[in-house]
Amino acid sequence: MAHVLIIGAGISGLSVAEFLRDAHQVTVLEAGSEPGGKVRSERVQGFTFDKAANGWLDNGPGMQRLIARLNLGQQLIQAPQGDPRYVVSQGQMVALPSKPQGLLGSPLLSIGAKLRLIWELFAPGFDGEESIGQFMRRRIGPQPTERLVQPFVTGIYAGDVDNLSMQACFPALKELEAEHGSLLRAVRKQGPPTPGRLTSLRGGAGALGQALAARSQVLFNHRAMEISHTRGQWTVVSDQGTHHADALVLAGPGHAMTQLKGLDSTLAGSLGAIPYAPVAVVCQGLPKDGWSPPKGFGVLIPKAEKLGILGTLFTSSIFPSRAPEDGVTIRTIVGGALFPRQAALEPDALLEIARRDNAALLGPLPEPRVTRVYKHVRAIPQYTLGHLGRVAAVREATQAHPGLFVTGNHLDGVAVKACADAGEKLAGAVIAYLNT
Repeated sequence: MAHVLIIGAGISGLSVAEFLRDAHQVTVLEAGSEPGGKVRSERVQGFTFDKAANGWLDNGPGMQRLIARLNLGQQLIQAPQGDPRYVVSQGQMVALPSKPQGLLGSPLLSIGAKLRLIWELFAPGFDGEESIGQFMRRRIGPQPTERLVQPFVTGIYAGDVDNLSMQACFPALKELEAEHGSLLRAVRKQGPPTPGRLTSLRGGAGALGQALAARSQVLFNHRAMEISHTRGQWTVVSDQGTHHADALVLAGPGHAMTQLKGLDSTLAGSLGAIPYAPVAVVCQGLPKDGWSPPKGFGVLIPKAEKLGILGTLFTSSIFPSRAPEDGVTIRTIVGGALFPRQAALEPDALLEIARRDNAALLGPLPEPRVTRVYKHVRAIPQYTLGHLGRVAAVREATQAHPGLFVTGNHLDGVAVKACADAGEKLAGAVIAYLNT
C-alpha cells in the first residue's frame, strides 16, 4: 500500500484524505492545532459561532458523498426555504424578489434600470475575459450591477466585481450567454437556476473538519518547511521531523505553500500571485428580550450605501440551534476587498462598527451576552482577472513533478462544497497515478 502525504488539514486536504483512505496510507501534516482550516466553530454560553463559513450548499456531489462516508446524515441541519434575503437601498432594508421577474416591481431599481433589464435580450456579446462588473454592466446595466450583483458577490467572495474574473467565478453564466445570446433568453428556455439549500451541522460548520480529522492520521503542530523528490519518493521536512511518501498533496493556502523550500519556482510564483481578501467576522449572542431580527437569511449592503459592514446574517433564524431558546445570534462581516483596512481594526472597534450599523438597519439591539470577533488576515482567495491562467500554470507546473498534486479553495472554488468536490476529484487522480 502506497503512502500519501498531505500538507494542510483544511477541508480540502481532509477531503482528499477521506477519499484516499480506503486505497492508500495517508498522513496529513497540519501546522496548527485544529483541523478545518478557517472552517471552525466555537460554542460559548449556549451560542454556536462559526468563525468563517457557516455551511455549504447541498448540491455538490462530492460533498454529498463525503457526508455519506462520514455517516453525518443525522447531524445535518438545513436553512428554511423561501425566507427572504435583504439588500440595503437608500438606508432601508428591502427584500429581494424570489423570482427574477419580481425585480420589475421592486423598489430596488429605477424605472430606467428596469427597462434596461429588458434590453438585456439585445445586449452584445464579448468573447474575451472580463470582470464580473464588465459582464454585468454590459448585460443588465450599471444600477443592477451596483445594487444587486456587487453585494451578492461580496457575500460569496468578499470581493470587488471590477477585479474578479467572470470566467473564473461564474463560468456557467458565461456559458449561458454563449449558448443563448442572452441570460433572459436562457432563463425563459431553461427556467431559473435551482440553487442548492444552505446546509450545516448541529455542532457548527467546524464539526465537519473535526469529523474528517477523526478518521485520518493528522499530525498537528507539524509545520512543513521543505520538500524534495528523489528516486520516486517525496520527502517533507517539518519542524517536528522528516516524512517520506510516494505522492505529495499540497492542500494548504497558496500563500503558505509558497514558503516551502524546494517548491518549483514557477509553481510558487503562480500560487503566490493569487491574492486574498481580509475579513473580520463579528458574532453577537443576544438575549431575545422582545427583540429579534426580521424573518430571513440576512442583509447585504451595496458599496454605495457607505456603511462600515458588508452584511449581517441572522444566524439563529437560519439555524435555530445556533442559539439557546432565550437567545438570538447574528454574525456581521467587515472588511473584504472593498474595505481591507477595516478588517485590520481592533476587536472592540469592529464590534462597535457592527453594533452601530446593525442598529441603523434593525433598530436598537439589546446588550449582548457574549461576543466574539474572528479576524482573518487572508480570508478568501480572490479570483481576479487572469485567475484561470494562473490555475493553468499551477497544473502545468505540477505535471513536471510526478506524484505532486495541488488543491485548495484558491484554485477551483472558494465554497466548502467546492473543496469537497475538488478533494474527491484529486483523490481519484492520486489513485490513478499510484496505480500506474
